[in-house]
Amino acid sequence: MTPSEVQNIAATGQAIYYDTVVHITTWFFFGLYSLIALVTLYVYFRRYMISSSSPKKPVLAYILVMLILTNTWNYVCQMGIHLSRIQIVVSPRITMLAFP
Repeated sequence: MTPSEVQNIAATGQAIYYDTVVHITTWFFFGLYSLIALVTLYVYFRRYMISSSSPKKPVLAYILVMLILTNTWNYVCQMGIHLSRIQIVVSPRITMLAFP
């Protein structure tokens, strides 16, 4: 192999490794965030909505649910970008189709 081919293979491996590490760490932190958010939502409903005698306005619950949904959408979009980059690096045919 020529030195340019070796350099291309090394760059490809490095890009795949970087995207895989980013993917794994991001989903780990998303799982941690989801756990914290769901526990917070559970404690909020348990303490303020169910056990109290006076009715509470569930504005904080709505805000928390919207925050969970928007962050989930953000994580899915970001990870889709990394997965598509890995697929483009691995399969050159997709690169030609995506960028004519």
